[in-house]
Amino acid sequence: MKTDDVIVVRTYATQQAADMAVLDKWSIFRSGECVETLWDNNFDGTVDGWSTYSDDFGGVETLDTNFDGTPDEKTVYEYEMAKEKWWDDDFNGVFDSTVKLTNGVFMLVEVKPNGTNVVFTREEYHSGILKDKWFDEDMDGTFDVKKSFDPMGREISITKLNKPARDQLSEPTR
Repeated sequence: MKTDDVIVVRTYATQQAADMAVLDKWSIFRSGECVETLWDNNFDGTVDGWSTYSDDFGGVETLDTNFDGTPDEKTVYEYEMAKEKWWDDDFNGVFDSTVKLTNGVFMLVEVKPNGTNVVFTREEYHSGILKDKWFDEDMDGTFDVKKSFDPMGREISITKLNKPARDQLSEPTR
């Protein structure tokens, strides 16, 4: 076998696993190492999941969770731990939510509807536990409300943030 040979191995599930149903699975090997895996989760003959692998025990997993042919969830792994995730919350083909993780633990979640640069909500975590949640209720690019939570997830405070009046945001007329 040459070092650049590509081998595709197709496997069929004979029964559903308790946590995931996989009918078809394709594993793609290059130079003897698995570089990509594709699978069909809903038995329709269409690929619903894609994983690509890199040399540093990292890779990218992409899922079509509503089976419409468009990826809805994407996770980047580094040293076999999730580092960053994206979700298409409204299934329109554009990722809306981004999650930053450290050692596989949630640290920050931001929701930017339809790929805009305006953060609609931001969740800050401490050791994977929600600490604060910020809201931009009027979608003007600045947060209006901050909610804080105790370690058990109970809301402990709501703070309305002071914002300048809209007419104070621009330069004064001379």
